Amino acid sequence: SVEREINKLDGISNVSADHVNSMVIVTYDDDFCDDNKIKNAIKNSGFSSLFSPVFSQSDIHSPFLSSAHNRFLNKLYIFYSYL
Repeated sequence: SVEREINKLDGISNVSADHVNSMVIVTYDDDFCDDNKIKNAIKNSGFSSLFSPVFSQSDIHSPFLSSAHNRFLNKLYIFYSYL
């Protein structure tokens, strides 16, 4: 599934797929992951990304860094379709 492939990537904090609307929301740390890796994971699960990703900054602190770092995670919204 889309969620399973994306969750294999380093730096992923949360993945939520809405299959009815063909959208996935990914919360990740950009020190460990980027949108190209996420798009490739979507492709590896048998789907293709349809639109350019929309980014926002999450209010969730990164669990991948020590508490001394005050970094926030990125949230990626991306639409997909079958290949």
